[in-house]
Amino acid sequence: RHDLFVAQEVFATGTAAVFWNPAQIEDSARTQFGLEGIQTPAAIGASGMLAAVRVRARPIGQLGLLYGRVGLSALTRTGDSPDPVGSAVPVYAYAAGATWSRPVAGMALGVTIAYHETRLDAVRATRWTFDVGASRDLASRLRVAAATHFLSSLSTSDAAQDMYAGVEYRLWQGPLWGDGAVVRGRYGI
Repeated sequence: RHDLFVAQEVFATGTAAVFWNPAQIEDSARTQFGLEGIQTPAAIGASGMLAAVRVRARPIGQLGLLYGRVGLSALTRTGDSPDPVGSAVPVYAYAAGATWSRPVAGMALGVTIAYHETRLDAVRATRWTFDVGASRDLASRLRVAAATHFLSSLSTSDAAQDMYAGVEYRLWQGPLWGDGAVVRGRYGI
């Protein structure tokens, strides 16, 4: 994949962004909490959330916990008509884990270990993942980052795991409507 969304994932910032790239730049706050949610119209029935808490633990860096869940509701079994038959069909995926990050030699490094469960009706799959990430400013305007996502094996054919990499360039910074603004260009693979 080559697109803006990959770049968005590898350069995600904020407390809950450790879900996408564990190499988050250390904040001056001693404790951080982040919560992101999604809710779609009832006709679609998707909802989810990402939550993370990170605590500064000098001299080892930042330690944290994360939890993410996404699910679909209002799915029901049907027979030969569109009318529902029986109970709802459970469809969800969640992950819970621990994360660490620290600046090392001008680079942000991070690691996340997480437990994942996915359920589609009666089928349930679980696994442990180990993800690593790195981010570095190469110049005052240029930043590069890379991260694994849901890495659970060394197989390249596992569609559930991924690797992101991207480059970000600050195109412009200055005043805009009486306040400061920044325009950045990103590219990711």
